[in-house]
Amino acid sequence: MNLSDAIQHYARAIARLEKKVSAEAILTVLRARDQVEAVRQLTTSSLDPDLFLHLITLDDRLLGQAGNIHGAVDLAAWQKSLQPPASAWWWFLEAPIHARDRYDWLWSAATVTALTASASLVIDISGRFLSVGAPGFLGSFAVISQGVLALATAGGVLTDSGRQIIEQALDNSGIGRHWWQETKLGLALTLLIGLVGFHGTLPIIAERIAARGEILEEQGSLQEAETAYQLATSLDRNQSEAHQRLGDLYAAWGRTEEAQDQLYIAVKEGSLPALNSLSTLYLENENPDEAASLLTEALNTIEQTPETQALRAELWSNLGWARIQQGRYAEAENSLKQSISLATQTNPSAETTLAQSASARPYCLLAQAAAEGGDRATATAAAQNCIAFANPSDSQEDRWAHEAKEYLQGEGTWGGAETDE
Repeated sequence: MNLSDAIQHYARAIARLEKKVSAEAILTVLRARDQVEAVRQLTTSSLDPDLFLHLITLDDRLLGQAGNIHGAVDLAAWQKSLQPPASAWWWFLEAPIHARDRYDWLWSAATVTALTASASLVIDISGRFLSVGAPGFLGSFAVISQGVLALATAGGVLTDSGRQIIEQALDNSGIGRHWWQETKLGLALTLLIGLVGFHGTLPIIAERIAARGEILEEQGSLQEAETAYQLATSLDRNQSEAHQRLGDLYAAWGRTEEAQDQLYIAVKEGSLPALNSLSTLYLENENPDEAASLLTEALNTIEQTPETQALRAELWSNLGWARIQQGRYAEAENSLKQSISLATQTNPSAETTLAQSASARPYCLLAQAAAEGGDRATATAAAQNCIAFANPSDSQEDRWAHEAKEYLQGEGTWGGAETDE
């Protein structure tokens, strides 16, 4: 066969392919082009210009069928089976860019962005669970599951082996190749949305862990309660109740600076119980000005409802204590009487029952303020209640009760106030 015959055979094969695309027609065209090239390599004379132009035209028509060829057969599989030389470009036709593939660069960039955001969320969430050491079952599950999902998605999108696995799965599922990049973006966005959703539930998880900490504290498991409160505050840094209870624990253990830090955070979140605890801490460290400032502001803003009466009674009691330390005894008496009055309204039963429920603190403080102010009758009555209702296990109340006994017995002074004979 000469070159002219080979080109004519090639032309007829292309014409059949243009009429009907099939695997047989495609193979015939490619074999015909192989034959043209083989004959041309054997031809010693120069190629006739007309034949040369005709061949170029036929090759252009073949290139125009690249999309149909890729849509009908797996040309890559044919390449593996037949091993054509690299110079046989017709075996390596590239599929034309699908209209949807024009924006693949955009979907790819969005995929990387979504995965980067997901990685940041995984690091943040895992860091919160691991901040207190062993994360427990829930923390372990959260950390491991997130890490596995993130690594699987990122590996499938960003690594060569991962891409091959995902693309094979997409091919087997029948999803068109022009949808692959969008599908990868969908996987990355699904992961991101899931992580955002889980991150949004952290305050709910923190609330439940804080409630668990309260139970542990009531059971006397203080170290475990501390861990629970720490985890709650790590998961939700605005968990005021956990900050407040953690601060109260530290205060009871004498860890004053840590207690102040935790209580201050809770106060910033609007926790009035934390404010009361923080003011107590200030007063125990003889810082009445800070305490009085906090307490005055709280009493001016707290709602006057039955639900807040017990707390307002404690706030007035602490304000009275602050006024004593400031030497403003008349104001201290008024504040402490207000505290006792509120406690009476909260529980309008017998005074004995009331005093026990409200603690001996306002009575002990009222006795001190009245003694300093020279109001012996009020000081005596308050001192008696202080002694009667003091809790021996509370070192502060126990000390005040002892001072009240000495005051009543006339055996000493109370804050410089001598008893009258």
